[in-house]
Order: sequence, then structure tokens, then C-alpha cells
Amino acid sequence: MAAERDRLHIILRGFAAPEPYRRPPRAIPGTRIPTPANRGQHGRQLQSALEQAGAAGLARRESEAVRVAGALDGIYVRFESFPDLDLALESLDPHRGRVHPELRAVRQVTIDGQTFEQAVVFVPDGQLGYFLGQVEAYLASADSDKPRNYNLIDRIQSIGLASLEELWTDPKAEFPVGDDAVWWEVWLRRRDGHEFERLKQFAEAAGAGVGVQTLGFSDRLVVLVRASRTQLSRAINVLDDVAELRRPKESAGLIALDPAVEQADWVDQLATRTTAAPPTAPAACVVDTGVYQAHPLFNGSLLSTDCHTCDPEWGLSVRHGHGTEMAGPALYGDMGSAMASGDPIHLRHRLESVKIMQRPSENPPHLWGALTAAATSRVEIQAPTRRRAFGMAVSAGRDAVGDLHAERIMVGQPTSWSATVDALAAGLAIDVTEEGMVFLGEGTTSFPSGRRQRRHV
Repeated sequence: MAAERDRLHIILRGFAAPEPYRRPPRAIPGTRIPTPANRGQHGRQLQSALEQAGAAGLARRESEAVRVAGALDGIYVRFESFPDLDLALESLDPHRGRVHPELRAVRQVTIDGQTFEQAVVFVPDGQLGYFLGQVEAYLASADSDKPRNYNLIDRIQSIGLASLEELWTDPKAEFPVGDDAVWWEVWLRRRDGHEFERLKQFAEAAGAGVGVQTLGFSDRLVVLVRASRTQLSRAINVLDDVAELRRPKESAGLIALDPAVEQADWVDQLATRTTAAPPTAPAACVVDTGVYQAHPLFNGSLLSTDCHTCDPEWGLSVRHGHGTEMAGPALYGDMGSAMASGDPIHLRHRLESVKIMQRPSENPPHLWGALTAAATSRVEIQAPTRRRAFGMAVSAGRDAVGDLHAERIMVGQPTSWSATVDALAAGLAIDVTEEGMVFLGEGTTSFPSGRRQRRHV
């Protein structure tokens, strides 16, 4: 028996109906590859381009002073399709023998409204003949309707020696400009387990920096490298391990695992690229365990006069780092992207800090609402005309609030703390006196100044 219908908002129109099986047509339709106007000329152009790429790659490698022990000699070759066509990637990655050409990176590029597919293949020395042989067989049968290897050759518009940018698989607009040192996410192809050592050997010779941590996949090893475009371009002359390049996105976790000395280097290079917002700019107010005002990343963004505490006996010294950790994202957003970008950063807002507790869950629960109200008072009295957003990354749970209040929180009932936050968010005034807190209605003007305000404890 079918279950009772209990989803009245879902309306089914019509029912399933059986249909007899029908065999699909033998010829499954697909995209027809446009035929080059002159296949013979097309094949000879690609043949010449392959030979030129081989000669240019050899000359580039011989002129390179850096040598990497254990690296395979070869060149990175770029294949580009005709507009709106895909390359025959399987044919570009033949997997023949112990040493063979390998497909490394594929990307789509748009030029003047037309889309092209680009593929970069690492061709070890002595293996360029694989592609030359494919073209020769194509030329030998160019007069037929379907020459040999036409599915590969008819799709290729041009061939050349690959550049660093053609190994970039993130959006083209994100490729680093200029020649300042920036952080790159370098994807290495796994071959013998010594890829990281070869990369470090290259970086030391080229004057680049390499992150300590790596991220491993079955066939790839991801490493952060700090280098200029010129420095990293030298890698594709002498290092066969590079598979692709990307912009670091999740670098914060890797940075946190670095030794303290290297973390300090990250901080220093970000601090030198950062310009603080002017004193009249809006502020992000961190309501937490206090913020370490002398931190290099807050230089110019957090004045000592904008650091407050709800209890004068606590002082402004920071005993627990949670508030400082929250202040970083409050000021910079994605810390990993900020550190890895290498670009100048012009901040548009500043920081304020109010210590609402010495350590997480340290204050008596019945004071939290009053302390939150007092925290907003401190910054508003100091800078009454400044625009600000409050951020309070502390919360309550059973262990934090005690058994007396836990039951209310468990069933979603309001507490004095949540009521205080609601009132402040709605713009209502709160009067904190020795007897307790009084929530004042909207439009109250009973204070001596004639405007709504919050007095601190």
C-alpha cells in the first residue's frame, strides 16, 4: 500500500508510461572537424614548427647556467587548436615506452571572441620524432579523404615552444604581471619521488624560495614557490617535473605549518606591501580577547587609542591569541590569498578592539550581555562619528554557560546575552547601571545629551 501523501506542496503532473526499447542509430552524430584548405601546406607548416621548437628549446637549455641533477632533458611544446575546436588530447599523451611525451597542462583561451584550446606537452630529448612521424604519415596520405592521423593534425592550428604563461591553468587575468617576486602554486608531475628535491635545487640556484610543506596526490605534488616570472621561467629550461602553475588559494593552512622563522618572512613581505586606510575610514571592531596592537600586520590600522577593555583591571595586554587571530581576517579577508598574491594591498577600513574576556569562557555567564553592551559603548565614546561593523567570534554552549542557562539555549529560548545583541543590532539603547541593564525603547531621549547612547560599566 502506498504511503499517505504528506508533501502537499509538491504537485506531480502526469505519470510514468512504459515505452518499447529502441536501438540507437549505428552512426552516433558528432562534431565534424573542418578540413584545412590545403592539407599538404598545413602539414608542412606543422612539421617546420616542430623542428623549430626543437632547435629553440635546445638552444635555450644550453644557454641556461642552472643545472639540476636527475632531471630529464627535454622541451615543453605548446599545441593550439583552431577556433572552437578541441585538441585530440589522447594522441598528445601517447604513453609509449618508459620515456615518452607527456601531456602536462590544458587550458582554454579566448582571443577576439574566439576560443582556442592550448595544451603543453613535455617532450624528452629523442622523442620529438613521435610527433614528426605523425605529421609525415599525414602528409603521405594528404590527398585522401581521411589522411592518417587527421583527427590529430586537422585540429592543430599552431605549434611552438611553450612559455611559462602557457602552463598557467587558472584564469588568464590572474597571471602575475610585472617581475616582482610572488607566490606560485607549482604542480609537479610525480616520477621517481625526488621531484621536491629537484625543485629545491633549482630554486636555490635561481634565487627563488620554496615552501616547506607539500600537498601530494597520486600523480601530482603541489608546492608553493616564491619567485619572479623571470626566475620561474628558467625552470622549464632545465626541470622536467613542472606540470602546471596556479594561483595559491589555500595557502594559509600550509603557511601555518611552516617553521616560525618562515612564517615571520610571510608576515614581513605582506606588511611591506600593505598601505593602511586613513583615520577617517570605517572600522571593523573585534570584540574578543583583545588584539595585539603591535603586530606588524596591524601597523597603521590599529591605534593604541582604539584598543579597549571592558574591565580596567584586565589591562590591554593580550593573554590569549584568539582576538588577534580574528583581527587578521577582519582586516585582510582571506589571509592566504593576501600573503600569496604579491600585489600591493590598499586597505579600505581600520581595526578597533574591545577585550570582552581574558580567555574564552572565562567570564560569569550572567555578565555577558552587560559586557557586550559595555564593549559597544567603549568604541562609540572614543570615536562617536566613525562608521563600524562589530565582529564577535565568541559563543555559548552548555559548558560555557553552566547548567542554569543550558536548558534555555538547548531549546532555542532567548538569553540575556542574545537579547542584548538583538537590541544593539536593532539600534535600541541600553542603560547599564549598578542595578543592572535596562533596555530602552526606540526613540528614547531620556539621557542628558538628548540622544540615544550606551553608558559603560
